[in-house]
Amino acid sequence: MEAAIAVAASLLIVALFFSYYFRNFVFKRSRFLQLRAFFLGVLSSGLTLVVQSALPETDSPLLRALFHAAFIEEGIRLLFLYILFRFSSRDFTVTEGIFEGVMLGLGFAITENVQYGLAYSGYVILLRAVSSVPLHVFASAIMGYYLAHADLCRIADTERGLVAGGQSNRARRFRLRGLGIFLPWGLHGVYDFCLLSGGRLVYLVPLLLIGAYLLVEYLIERGRLIFGRNVLTMLGINADDVDTLLRQKEYEKWLLDTQTVDEPEPRLLHLRVWPLHRTIAGLALCVLALALFLLYETKGAEAFAVLRIHHQASLISLLVLYPASVGLMLLLSGKINYLYVRNKMLRVPVPIRVRIFSDRGGGAEEAIALDLRPSGVFLNVMEDYERSDLLVLEFEPDKQLPVRILAQVHWSNLHNDMLPIGHILHFQRQTLRFVILRWKHLLRRLYRRLRPLAG
Repeated sequence: MEAAIAVAASLLIVALFFSYYFRNFVFKRSRFLQLRAFFLGVLSSGLTLVVQSALPETDSPLLRALFHAAFIEEGIRLLFLYILFRFSSRDFTVTEGIFEGVMLGLGFAITENVQYGLAYSGYVILLRAVSSVPLHVFASAIMGYYLAHADLCRIADTERGLVAGGQSNRARRFRLRGLGIFLPWGLHGVYDFCLLSGGRLVYLVPLLLIGAYLLVEYLIERGRLIFGRNVLTMLGINADDVDTLLRQKEYEKWLLDTQTVDEPEPRLLHLRVWPLHRTIAGLALCVLALALFLLYETKGAEAFAVLRIHHQASLISLLVLYPASVGLMLLLSGKINYLYVRNKMLRVPVPIRVRIFSDRGGGAEEAIALDLRPSGVFLNVMEDYERSDLLVLEFEPDKQLPVRILAQVHWSNLHNDMLPIGHILHFQRQTLRFVILRWKHLLRRLYRRLRPLAG
């Protein structure tokens, strides 16, 4: 009976998440192609069970959480997502990668909870059944974003047979894939460690899920700004170049102060629109959590003796914190401008002088860079450089030891006023001195924006 209730609760949560994310993503593809990741998630769960059964058991909660559970599960899901993305369509997008991550997580979660329901008894498995669904969804969505972003950072120039970005771009893709592995692994490992350790650590699980939800919503908003593979290939740029162009437009707008008086200022919260069904569901769950908490405070754990959950932290988490967390997620859905901090608060231009040397002769050209990206830089110069030209950039030329780096022209625009005028250059080999310069520039930009807020 307890196992059936746990599985039913898990199915209900899977259905809610499926409905929520399936409605938020629209792709011009057949239903089967949209749902293939879900069935692969079911398959990955079975494969995970086989691998875990072959591993030696350990009594250490930390080892069980990080390696026996999180590492194996996230590693197998990584393999399935990587295969999906490598054989994806020509119009593949980052948001499609997030969606397939969500579907893969849902398929994995429902199969895992059925397995737990058959293997264990008692209502205590409700705690895992209720919380594991969002955990797998969020972890897989985070993985999907970073793997898809890394895949779209490798856009080939079919005319010249080059890969955008050279060695710096390969390092950038490596870092993105690293984030796609270690962030879900860390999230999953901390979650399992809290449940396996028990006690008050269980209280951290709802906070962990809320934080993961906010991160996923932020990544969805970022992913929607990146063009699909077909558009990137047509333009000859990659996913990071799109971000570079968007940043450059914002920097130029900031410097020129082109905002009119009538233009509304961006806000952190959107509080004018409250969708009826989400608002009612969110408020209902919050009220339910409050009612159960008051019942627990007045009558104690005896009021819920039928659940046979003897740990206070587990009982309060199941009855109060989880419903309140889901209710809060529903109420926050669509209310937060996730790009506000990134665009309004942190993207502040900090100009840095650059001297450009080319093999054309005629002396060096002076320019101003407003940002240094991990893989390249945008320079607002009118020189008619050709794609794949190699230039030597000398940053902070007035200093006694200026920093030099080799860069390749990757994209140019000298005529279209709808886009920033200038060139995108990709760094070829980043020395330690240049990496230090890049980090110093980032810290100066953050300090410049945060200093007025602190004062």
